[in-house]
Amino acid sequence: MNDNYLILSIESSCDETSLALFENNKLIAHKISSSASIQSLHGGVVPELASRYHEQNINHLFNEILNETKINPLTITHVAYTAMPGLPGCLHVGKVFAKQLAVLINAELVPINHLHAHVFSASINQNLTFPFLGLVVSGGESCIYLVNDYDEIKVLNQTHDDAIGECYDKIARVLGWKYPGGPIIDKNYQENLATLEFIKSQPAAKDFSFSGLKTAVINYIHNAKQKKISFDPVVVASSFQKFAINEIIKKIKYYLNLYKLNHLAIGGGVSANSLLRKKIQSLDVISYIPEMIYTGDNAAMIGAYAYALIKNHKKSILIK
Repeated sequence: MNDNYLILSIESSCDETSLALFENNKLIAHKISSSASIQSLHGGVVPELASRYHEQNINHLFNEILNETKINPLTITHVAYTAMPGLPGCLHVGKVFAKQLAVLINAELVPINHLHAHVFSASINQNLTFPFLGLVVSGGESCIYLVNDYDEIKVLNQTHDDAIGECYDKIARVLGWKYPGGPIIDKNYQENLATLEFIKSQPAAKDFSFSGLKTAVINYIHNAKQKKISFDPVVVASSFQKFAINEIIKKIKYYLNLYKLNHLAIGGGVSANSLLRKKIQSLDVISYIPEMIYTGDNAAMIGAYAYALIKNHKKSILIK
């Protein structure tokens, strides 16, 4: 049996078009093209624009990888792609491209769970030890997992309503800041100015719920504007971030203790947040934190996870 794999991976779940090429577990090419600058004109992701952007760029990125690596596409053994979750139209573009290419070059098709790939995003440049607690925080999801193996991933806590990343984007927009909101709120964060209390903290065992926080922050801003009361947007943003990150950390501590775990892996766009990373690193556990380039949606994490599954004769679980 051939144990030498050349894996092309594709990510198209939202507003990033990304392709990567792996020779076994070695990343040899990685391309990301984002429509975020286009989406920012609309204050957030417009699904139709995102899927059209994928259609316009996916072939171009594939050709860039071929030109850069000089590989013969017929030597690609596997084509991995994000199968779920994500925006339906965006997922469709990646799936169609992957299927057509796999048929054309006679490669094996590997559908991948996008969220589980985020769980393993730190494995691109380091080894992860099972079992561990997995945290995925992004624009679409806030999830905590018990991870016993590449295909043994149990949901312990998940988004009850609005995901944390979505709240960042909406609050930034109401403050008059640009999309995406996560980086700009994080950049403006000042702990000494995080003095506002919008809502009370929830019990750690309850599902992630950020809609109440989002609504309270937005109402605070709207009320101040209506009554012509001046407010400092940095105070509002900092207070929001401090509360939101503390809620995440509280849940992490709860589940680490409940399952007696001392390994923690994080992923997703919000895992780039400096306050979250700082607090994770201060925990008394071994933490696996992805490089900044691998925090958002990217094909490198899809390929790395695909390789681990292929090598260990496992398949991605195509449920959340």
